[in-house]
Amino acid sequence: MLVTFTAYAGPPFPEREELFEGIRKEIALHKEIDSNFAEVYLAEIKNLHEHKNPEVDPSIEYVFVLSGRSSYLKEPIDIPNIKDPADDHNRMTLGIDIAKKVAANRSQKSTSTIDDIQKNGPQIIYNGTPKHNEALKRTLAQIDYPQHKLSIFELKSTEWNTRGQFKCLKRDSPLSHTSVAIVTHAYHFPRVARMIDSKWHPFGPNTKIFFYLVDRELKAPGVKEDLIGEIKRIPIYISQGDLKTNISENIHF
Repeated sequence: MLVTFTAYAGPPFPEREELFEGIRKEIALHKEIDSNFAEVYLAEIKNLHEHKNPEVDPSIEYVFVLSGRSSYLKEPIDIPNIKDPADDHNRMTLGIDIAKKVAANRSQKSTSTIDDIQKNGPQIIYNGTPKHNEALKRTLAQIDYPQHKLSIFELKSTEWNTRGQFKCLKRDSPLSHTSVAIVTHAYHFPRVARMIDSKWHPFGPNTKIFFYLVDRELKAPGVKEDLIGEIKRIPIYISQGDLKTNISENIHF
């Protein structure tokens, strides 16, 4: 595991601790929640909050953006009123930013031109529901990244979840002997990271994996509810054999 130990200029830590204490008080009211795992999860989130995303590695050949609960157009997908409609948009924006920085790094420049991206930019991969993909396709002309370097894969109706996104990637774009950046939201990271090296692991041998996360600041609308939801779900998925008990050591975040 690689962690970037750079001073973080986010909200003051007391604000984070207040958030965590609120979560602890709420989950204490639910006997079915594993309080021991809650502390493990909060420690992982605390670590994300205290450090920035890793430097963009020039070896990255693919940027895999996990679609969120909204669309790139900030429209709800699963439920009518979501607290963070910008989730999916922010993930894709971060993914494009990473890809451009890879191109700039390889071109030995501080910023990349369209020619640099054409020559050195990684392939961006996105897979979502039909609504996700339709929204993204409608905006391709406005996205500042070459369309032929952006692959959009359709999820089957039985794959509308993180596990399904990994299954889709393994089926539609098997990746081995390469370097991949995975982009998702910070609250989502402990679950996704436990899929690496699990039975749903989508990558072949000799694949370097980096994670880049939206909202390490823990400022997104509804983040408290999202954190509690993950604390509830992850132990269930571990017990079902879908996730590893611990976060894989074979990733950089």
